Amino acid sequence: MNRNSDDPDSAFGRSLDDVFRALADHHRRRILSLVRARDGDLSESDLASLLVAEESGKPLLDVTDNEHQRVHTQLRHVHLPKLAETDLLRWNEARGTVATGLLGAAAPILDGASADADSGELDGVLSALAVERRRTLLSVLREKDALEPGELAERVAVREVRRGAGESTPTPTDDEIASVRASLRHSHLPKLAGVGLVDRDEDGVSFDGHPAFDPRWLHLADE
Repeated sequence: MNRNSDDPDSAFGRSLDDVFRALADHHRRRILSLVRARDGDLSESDLASLLVAEESGKPLLDVTDNEHQRVHTQLRHVHLPKLAETDLLRWNEARGTVATGLLGAAAPILDGASADADSGELDGVLSALAVERRRTLLSVLREKDALEPGELAERVAVREVRRGAGESTPTPTDDEIASVRASLRHSHLPKLAGVGLVDRDEDGVSFDGHPAFDPRWLHLADE
């Protein structure tokens, strides 16, 4: 797999959902951080050694062959294909090298990720944000203290039908609002509540922030 395209337009061939999904793994975020810190190509072998050293807190010279081989295998078969598929890394599989790809929205996500956040917790938050409707939902909730489910569904539906509509202001149909409400109830709200991004009580649904969440992530598509 040779991902060496320098065409910046290829960055628009992936969705923001794809970017969040690729970054919802602390190993892949660490890989990107290590590659970003170096100019030019980095060999897979060197990257594997750096990963072991950083994750174990040991000097590079103390990295064992078994540790190196284990991480190198994970790189080639799991993480590098995923990052190359989304063009976040340029991976020359034949040469065994990687370089920074077309980061786009990934850069502010990586930069906004709190160094103090638990890596597993951040994985969950980024995974939950890998669906556009959930990001729209949170954007709506950040403007209100709390909303009952019906009003929340209507506001989300309005934003969705007007996204990309230019100066026109289309109105969602009752069926569209009902469909949004059903998806919020059965899928999106449980997922967001499960990672602590929303609260649900008798007052409705609310969002009060999260230590692993950067609100700027909700506006990446606008930048």
